[in-house]
Amino acid sequence: MSPYTASEFLQLAHYLDNEVQITTFKIQFMDFVSTKMKNRHNDQIEVVASEESGFESILEDVSKMDFDEIFSKLTEVKNSKFENIKNIRIIPDIDSPIDISDYFSEEGKPFKNHNLCNWPYNQVAINTAGDVYWHIRCYNNYKLGNLANASLSEIFMKSKEAVEFRKSFKKNNNLFPACARCCGSMQRTKINNPLYKKLLKPFFNI
Repeated sequence: MSPYTASEFLQLAHYLDNEVQITTFKIQFMDFVSTKMKNRHNDQIEVVASEESGFESILEDVSKMDFDEIFSKLTEVKNSKFENIKNIRIIPDIDSPIDISDYFSEEGKPFKNHNLCNWPYNQVAINTAGDVYWHIRCYNNYKLGNLANASLSEIFMKSKEAVEFRKSFKKNNNLFPACARCCGSMQRTKINNPLYKKLLKPFFNI
């Protein structure tokens, strides 16, 4: 979902419904880091810096979005009876046109029910040189270690870079300012979720 695709998803759902069997048709709002989000992050977070991404170039187009119309289409696609689409999923949870406006705001404040990320606790990315990162798109200039020098378990659990990152992450309620419009924060993982607690236990002894 972006300013360029906001008017197309309902038409796309109906088109695909005639062609293929679909378990889940997912409408996910675009990831971005605005200048204001970047500046807030870099003022507050010492362990890793952020850059803006994917927002300044569409500011003018965001200002032209008709949030009432988009919300109406989202409501219609949720309530439609499709023949071949079993489930409709909209990420994040949108309850009103104001939610859409808030999501696409330059401020990029944490979004309701989507203000937590668990990626630094349950995944890593490894490139062909053996360098280890959190995720292919998350602070990919922040290297946790290299497999030539330590095991993946040691890097993930005990490396100085991983420990310092998680310490800062926890201090900021498990969501950095630059992460508030990332798909990682859109998963609705609750801190009291049993699986999440199990994942965090080795790090925070909870």
